[in-house]
Amino acid sequence: ASMRYFNHEDSSGRDLGVWNFVDVRTGKPGTPYTEIFNISEMAKGLLSIGKITGDSSMNAWADQKLDFLFNQRPNSALPVLVEQFRPEGYYFQDGPAQLSDTDTLYHVRVLAQIYDVTGNREYLDQAAATAKFWYERAYYPEYGHFARKITFDGVQAVDRLYGDGKWNTLFAMVIAYRATGDLKYIDRLKEVYRDYVSKNPSGIVSEV
Repeated sequence: ASMRYFNHEDSSGRDLGVWNFVDVRTGKPGTPYTEIFNISEMAKGLLSIGKITGDSSMNAWADQKLDFLFNQRPNSALPVLVEQFRPEGYYFQDGPAQLSDTDTLYHVRVLAQIYDVTGNREYLDQAAATAKFWYERAYYPEYGHFARKITFDGVQAVDRLYGDGKWNTLFAMVIAYRATGDLKYIDRLKEVYRDYVSKNPSGIVSEV
C-alpha cells in the first residue's frame, strides 16, 4: 500500500519521489512537502521487512527512492543534500538562501543503517561522502564546532549550532570513520565533544 499510494510519477510515468501525506479514506495524496529522512526511513522500513520475510519485491522501489534523493543534489559535483523535498524534487524552504542544513545528516544516519540491513555498500558510500564533506567544509576551527548550515558550494553559512545539529555532526564523523577507517574523523569527534563540554562550567552539554 505504501509503494502504491505514496509513489509519485511524472507525466511520462517515470518514478520520482514520494508524497508526504495520503488520505486513508480515498488514497489521494495530500501535502507534498516532506523531509529527506522521512523518505529514507520509509525505504529502510521496506528493506528491513523484505530481509525479515525473504520478500525482495520491495527492494527495487526502495532503492529507486534512495537513488532519487542522492541524485537530486543541487550541486551535482558535491555531496550536498537538501532537507525538504516535493514529490518531483528538492524544495527550498528558506527561499533564495539555498542552504544545506544539519537536518540532512539524519538521512546520512539512515543510509548507514540501511547498509547494516542490506550490506549494500552503495549506501554507506553515499553516507560517507556527505559526512566527509561536512568534515572538510563545515568545521569552524576558531569555534571548535561545526556550522549549522552550509551553502551548496560547501561554505559555512552560520556560526551557530544547537540541539540535534550537535549530535548529528558527531554521528556523521562516526559514519565517515566506519567507511574509511581514518582516525582523523574520531579525532574531530573528540575535539568537538570536548568543546561542547567546555562551553558549560557544569560539564553538561547545553543545547545551544
